[in-house]
Amino acid sequence: MVDNKTRICPYCSKTISKKAVVCRYCNRDVPPATKKATENSAEDFGTKKWNVYGIYSTIEIVKDGFSWPAFFFPPVWLIVKRLWWIVFGYLIFFILMKGIVGELAEENFQLALIVGLLADIPIRLLFGFYGNRIYSGKLRREGFIKYATIMANNKKSAIAKYKK
Repeated sequence: MVDNKTRICPYCSKTISKKAVVCRYCNRDVPPATKKATENSAEDFGTKKWNVYGIYSTIEIVKDGFSWPAFFFPPVWLIVKRLWWIVFGYLIFFILMKGIVGELAEENFQLALIVGLLADIPIRLLFGFYGNRIYSGKLRREGFIKYATIMANNKKSAIAKYKK
């Protein structure tokens, strides 16, 4: 029986305390009970969508959509997000392109500049459009659970709304 002090575990379907962080039956982390964090109100119009991931007492907020930092600063963004294999692949790509563009620059500098830009812009767009999805996937692989989706203007207000 579910009342105001209990809820159902999303994994084993047993009744647990509303304040539980870990299910006592299946020993899995359960998302905290929130007051309908996914509902949108009129004040949320034009705001961004943020996904809340958590494991134990750690919470990560990830914006859903285009990532400007990943677009403008791909290697720095990848290192900050600790996406090591992608950093490694990006550096190999960068070294290969530097070699190709360097060879072209000896013959025709303008052509080398165009080739360099044509190679760099699609990679930046790829990180911009898919960077947050890649990071969310990394969090899920590390055991983080998606607790909620919140509409907010920025990361700080998303955290505040989630903690209400």
